[in-house]
Amino acid sequence: MKKIVQAFIFVCLILAVAATGCLTSDDGTNTTNKTINDTNNTSNLTDQFSTPANPINNTSYVPDNASAYLTKQVRVSDDKKSVVFVFDESSTGDKWELIMEPRTVLSIETDEHVTPENAPETYPGIHVWVFESIGPGKTIMNFNYIVEETGKSINNLIYIIEVNNAGEISIISVLHERL
Repeated sequence: MKKIVQAFIFVCLILAVAATGCLTSDDGTNTTNKTINDTNNTSNLTDQFSTPANPINNTSYVPDNASAYLTKQVRVSDDKKSVVFVFDESSTGDKWELIMEPRTVLSIETDEHVTPENAPETYPGIHVWVFESIGPGKTIMNFNYIVEETGKSINNLIYIIEVNNAGEISIISVLHERL
């Protein structure tokens, strides 16, 4: 599993570097809130997420009004037992902070900042979290993008994750707020 995570991190890092400067900023919308299982919204999922979300297999959920330094990848594994979050971080010391409650549903297997080999010290990188299911229930994952200079959050991404009795992970909803 560790080699798979390392390979995934490497691929995401390459994609993040390649995408630098190619992404557009958000359109001024303050909040995106979509419930994956809401049948009234399922026809608009492609419009609401930069990577089309598939409510059957929960492959990728990224709000499309997320700006260039936000979420790059959120994926539930094929066996639905783990979920990977890959976020960009700036070179200025700004960072993502996670608050997760309750902690009885998912365990944090990986929590690390990754920069390319031989990159200058000020080169931006990515933050990678890998979670594995440990028990049934729902958990709220609140990711805050903190500006080092002020100590304040300027972006907030909230994911509601559900784990069933078989240990399979589903992403129930996503909320993005630009603060």
